[in-house]
Amino acid sequence: MHYFRDAGATDIQAGACTLVAHDTPTMKRLYRLSAEATGSAAEAKGILSSTEAGEMIADLIRLEEDPSSVVVKFPDIWVIAKR
Repeated sequence: MHYFRDAGATDIQAGACTLVAHDTPTMKRLYRLSAEATGSAAEAKGILSSTEAGEMIADLIRLEEDPSSVVVKFPDIWVIAKR
């Protein structure tokens, strides 16, 4: 919050929320589709090898297909700051 105060904000509201997906495949599918969409870019930039990208996607497919798996989503964080 100090960045907002340093920029002159006097009224700051903030929050965060997350999701535990235990009974629906939606979040599992979102993570798998995101990995499939970005895997080749990660390979091209040298962030992941081709093997690592393939393993990541295979693991996410297994996660998506396992009805007993649980996914905790990265938090959404928001700030509204006014001067």
